[in-house]
Amino acid sequence: MPDSFNTMSINDVPSELLLEFFRLAVYDPSVKRHWNDQVHPPLRMMLAITHVCSRWRYVALENSTLWTGCVDIGRPTKCVEEVLLRSGTQPLNFTFFIPVPVHSLGVTMHLSYGAPDILHPHRKLILSRTRSLQVTLPPIFFDEIFDAFKAYLWQMETISLEMETWSASLRDEDLFDDKKWRVRILTLKRCTIRLQPKALPFLEELRFEHPSMHTFPALATWLDLFAGLPQLRVLELVECFQISEDTHRVSDKIQMPNLKRLVLRTSHPSEYICTPLLEALALPSSCALTLGTPVQQSATSYKALLSVLSNRYNAYDNALGTHLDLTVAGNAFTLQTQGSSAPGDTFIYFYFPGGCRHRINDYTCKLTNAGLIFQTVLEAFRKPIASIRWLTLRTYVHEDEQINPLFNLRLLRKFPELQSICLNVESVFGGFPPFDNPSHFTDPMTPRLFWFPGTAYRELVVSRVNFGEACSLHRLCLALMKHLKPQPKRWNSEGCIQTLLLRRCTGLRNWQLAKLEELIGIKYGVDIRCIECEVLDHY
Repeated sequence: MPDSFNTMSINDVPSELLLEFFRLAVYDPSVKRHWNDQVHPPLRMMLAITHVCSRWRYVALENSTLWTGCVDIGRPTKCVEEVLLRSGTQPLNFTFFIPVPVHSLGVTMHLSYGAPDILHPHRKLILSRTRSLQVTLPPIFFDEIFDAFKAYLWQMETISLEMETWSASLRDEDLFDDKKWRVRILTLKRCTIRLQPKALPFLEELRFEHPSMHTFPALATWLDLFAGLPQLRVLELVECFQISEDTHRVSDKIQMPNLKRLVLRTSHPSEYICTPLLEALALPSSCALTLGTPVQQSATSYKALLSVLSNRYNAYDNALGTHLDLTVAGNAFTLQTQGSSAPGDTFIYFYFPGGCRHRINDYTCKLTNAGLIFQTVLEAFRKPIASIRWLTLRTYVHEDEQINPLFNLRLLRKFPELQSICLNVESVFGGFPPFDNPSHFTDPMTPRLFWFPGTAYRELVVSRVNFGEACSLHRLCLALMKHLKPQPKRWNSEGCIQTLLLRRCTGLRNWQLAKLEELIGIKYGVDIRCIECEVLDHY
């Protein structure tokens, strides 16, 4: 390495690169304002940056874009004026937030405040320059505070309105007033306003989360709204529908030609929401779909929902791409596309209320069988699944081996183009899914099984497993014996593994490997090899 690199300091970093670091720190979307934050996080970050050294302070003060999101009307007037001065003439990203909860005797209380809190001396100047507005309305006097923003909403390009605690309907009389709003991104969380499509010609992204329970729009109202917004590119609906027996089947589909992402999440049965809505919307093949809903295997709504999804994904061969991720657990099933081979990303999450079994009067009643759900989905998506080459399959239902291709080779018929399968070690060794760490399985250090049934050697690779702790070589041996044992009804017995490769495993002992060679290698003709494994001589 050249000596010049060893002698570099932070002062040698170019100002352009330093400015990019500042932007990433100030506008980090993962940093949210907590209820007891007395200073807006971007402002706190900029104050810290400007107090490091003279060069950092110079770079920060010379770039007005860094200060556009730092306006905090909870600060003294002199502080607000200084931030406005440093932001120059740039459009503002204004966040309104009042830290209201306080704790008294262990009970959460709320401060007494009213509309005058928003009546800042520079309120009109701030709102007239604002193009991105995020408002968190307190649980009291929210209508009065919302009235202070009404006259300026039409000029905003991004609007996010959120109720702090419970949901409510906002006072929206004369809100649109025959004006053409400039908003492109609109988010409403725990609050409801009656939207007028004619006033929103530029709206591209619409997000609703938990609207007011007292004014839940009916499905027909939603469909009328979507029919007037064909330009939408992103549509997200989270817990936005009421339970009604009127499913409002439509004869003519609502065309959404520009939609790039559709998100539907609900805790109500699919028959009330997901099925009729997906039936009513004409989605392009490139639209990414995220769907989360409870299902019951015996319910007709589940079959109707699968029928709608089947019509969408069986329209062409490559609808799910070439890499698919499936997870089957006792209380949930997920299907997710991986990579960029699919026209649009797909994430489908079915969960079973109460788990797979429910106990009533000392009798165990089987409500939903995860294995049957898994096989039903495979059958519903049979055409795009036939194009899958790389499959990631995580199974956590150990009593049902019909969903594990290692023990049920007939499942491979569903994937005629399959080249490799990535399995989780729990499917063989036992264990529970790491629900507390969703990224656990994507970590390259996670123990797992790689199976290559489409190669000439039909290889099974066991990677990074510690056989001295939770995982047992005895269990692996039993699983391989069950996999290799001849069965009269087995489809294509030649699909069994021929090579077992242990890679970077620990806790192995010589006598265990000798027993494995005897029971699996010699008896069934499997070639067993170890690469970079830790093998112990003692018992």
